[in-house]
Amino acid sequence: MVEKYLTQHGYQAEAESIQRSTLDRVIKAKKRRLALGISKTGNGELHAVNGDEKLVPLLRKLVADMSSGKLSLANTLRAADVDQYLGSLQGMGYVTHQPSKPAKENSAHENTNKSPRNKPTQPLERKTLIPSHINYHFSWIAGQSKIQLVWEELQYSLKLKEHAFSIAIVLRVLLEISAKNYRDKFQLKDLNTLSKNLSQNLDALHESGNINTQQRGDIRRILNDKQSICSIENLQRVVHSSSQVLSNDDLITLWDCIEPLVVNSIRAVQEKKSSLYTV
Repeated sequence: MVEKYLTQHGYQAEAESIQRSTLDRVIKAKKRRLALGISKTGNGELHAVNGDEKLVPLLRKLVADMSSGKLSLANTLRAADVDQYLGSLQGMGYVTHQPSKPAKENSAHENTNKSPRNKPTQPLERKTLIPSHINYHFSWIAGQSKIQLVWEELQYSLKLKEHAFSIAIVLRVLLEISAKNYRDKFQLKDLNTLSKNLSQNLDALHESGNINTQQRGDIRRILNDKQSICSIENLQRVVHSSSQVLSNDDLITLWDCIEPLVVNSIRAVQEKKSSLYTV
């Protein structure tokens, strides 16, 4: 159900990266599902108790931690360890409340006076704009070599602590060339500005079912906003202004908002290319 839910919301790569045994240990107990805001409907669909805008980031966080090794089957075998992990998610705002404490599972060598909260799990450090531990399952094709080069620089080479200004410039390039690649493949008009072209692509992806309505609304606000620091307009100012810069947090927030648009634009072109050879 989690895999289907993520796929329906445009995160097929994350759905394919799920480690089922590990995830089962985290969400098998009803009390933990309630803490995470997860329930299921009578027809076997996953239901977001607190809304999709809360559940999608949470599930993506779980997948990211599984991919990085922070959340593994080995460290979910004890109920206390699972609850400690949920406590760390609560501290980062992913979980609204912790489940009720299970019976203590202390071994002879454990200090029974210590609570899991005394040793909170440290969040995974974001070193690059595009998280380096996520496999997006791209199948790069002819005509996307420059997009691949720019993407891999943002995912592996350019570090947030060292190259914040360069990252802003390269991100601007990625948006431009990935938008053009999609526009050319699906024969859309050039509307002369980056925001308008991205909006046009967004509507086309929504119409084809690659972007859901919630995502379209969130991304459209970023594309139309001319005042917020985390906006396409402000990214443009970084390129053309003599003084404008974006902080690492601003860059991360901007990328996390527009990621579904960029990822699905690239995938749509790859899938269309593949379909040309389908017999």
